[in-house]
Amino acid sequence: MCTHVLDTAEKICDRFLLMTEGQMVAQGTLEEIRHITGLKGASLLDCFHQIEEGK
Repeated sequence: MCTHVLDTAEKICDRFLLMTEGQMVAQGTLEEIRHITGLKGASLLDCFHQIEEGK
């Protein structure tokens, strides 16, 4: 599935590949991405925003 609607993706998918500006910035399960970002219990959208801020 390819989407910009991360809330929907979070409900449907069990693994994710996050991209920005054509580059992969994170991949894995939601728990793995939460671990990468340090955002325990965060949504996929919140994790993506955290990754974007750290660029």
